[in-house]
Amino acid sequence: MPAPERESCGLDGMAAEVFLQIDLEKKEVVLDKLFKYCNLDFHLFTELLQALVSHFPDCCLEVPSLQGYELAKEIHRFLGVPKIECIYLKGDSDERLLMGEALREASFEGILDDTERHYRERGGVEKRKQELGAGSELSMYLLCPDGEEEVLWMQVRIGLSSD
Repeated sequence: MPAPERESCGLDGMAAEVFLQIDLEKKEVVLDKLFKYCNLDFHLFTELLQALVSHFPDCCLEVPSLQGYELAKEIHRFLGVPKIECIYLKGDSDERLLMGEALREASFEGILDDTERHYRERGGVEKRKQELGAGSELSMYLLCPDGEEEVLWMQVRIGLSSD
């Protein structure tokens, strides 16, 4: 990285850390963590996804703790709509885990729409990025009958092939 970008990195000059597990027997690629320590000119996941799609097209991508709005949008843009296996939400008064039948009230596309609405009503995504600082991921939100809840994380799964 050029010196100005290297200086803005938050962890000993490191721009990002990625933790992947690839199991060819199970045909799955697990993206455990993706940490960004600075703003990058491209979304790190875009480059990673292109490599995974070209080398492991017969596998599924599983993200056990998806938290960031930008990463969720990239998954949706490049692969389509992933299946939500579970979701952990935080409301004003409590936190809850949705699994199985309880997931009917949540959809991946609905979460993206609710998140976009959330930020639009508060001045936009760019404003929030500036407030958080370099490399921080934006939270996602779900509008429920009882009000808006923050998506603390969700587990999603989707095929890496478009077939």
